Amino acid sequence: MAWQRNFIEYLMQQTDRMAEEWLTSLNKRAGNTYPAVHTTAGQEVLTRSKTLVEMLIRGMSEDVSAEVENWAQTVGTLRASQQQAIDAFLESFTAYRKTVRRYFTQYFKTYHAVLDYEEFDSMVERFFDLLDQFQERFSYYYISYKDEVIKSQQNLIGELAVPVIPVTEDTCILPLIGAIDTHRAKLIMEGSLARVTELRARYMVLDVSGVMVIDTMVAHHLFDIVKALKLMGTTSIITGIQPEVAQTIVQLGVTMTDKLETMASLRQALRRIEEHRKQEEATGISAW
Repeated sequence: MAWQRNFIEYLMQQTDRMAEEWLTSLNKRAGNTYPAVHTTAGQEVLTRSKTLVEMLIRGMSEDVSAEVENWAQTVGTLRASQQQAIDAFLESFTAYRKTVRRYFTQYFKTYHAVLDYEEFDSMVERFFDLLDQFQERFSYYYISYKDEVIKSQQNLIGELAVPVIPVTEDTCILPLIGAIDTHRAKLIMEGSLARVTELRARYMVLDVSGVMVIDTMVAHHLFDIVKALKLMGTTSIITGIQPEVAQTIVQLGVTMTDKLETMASLRQALRRIEEHRKQEEATGISAW
């Protein structure tokens, strides 16, 4: 129908004005927190806004679902990487709807005599369905990017929380600092096992001089780490138990397994490892 082509052409001709009115309305609502229309940053926002609205207008008469998906991924990922809050963009979608709806209303009032009402409503509905699709996928890609950043940060924290340090060809030190809860104990176990495998370490010194509280739960976590290392063929020595921590362990009745070796200091632990290494070399039998 001729009026449909005319409708789409009319909207395409108004995209500059739509974008400017939309950005101006946002600044009025948010106290000029968005870039002004005449600035370079404002022009960049307007360009992206025009790209979207032109895409949605074309979608009133053709399939642009794939384009909407790709553009949502591009913009959602960009906004997340720029550390821009998602609530501001959700607010901008509301302003977008109000701005575009005014142009639909204006066109309807001018040309209602030649329109097919049902078809007009159907075209408008397709426009807003595509805008809903864009908003939904924008949010998905925004949140997905943020989740990946958080995951990467957690992995980095986990690596920093498990600083396995090789000191000789077959010996490593794991200095532990701060509180050890179930989550961190899991990170320590996974990280230490991975590093022991990578370094092919036979001995591991767990230095707990930086752990100020060792209760029953923490002690069991440490024992589990030692057991897991033992299954990997690595023998562990725990060093650095502070006097007040030792007293707490006794008061809590925490049982220290006979197979768990402890030393007062890191130096003593390394000497102990060296003694047993020499004994093994002399006898050919593991002293552990």
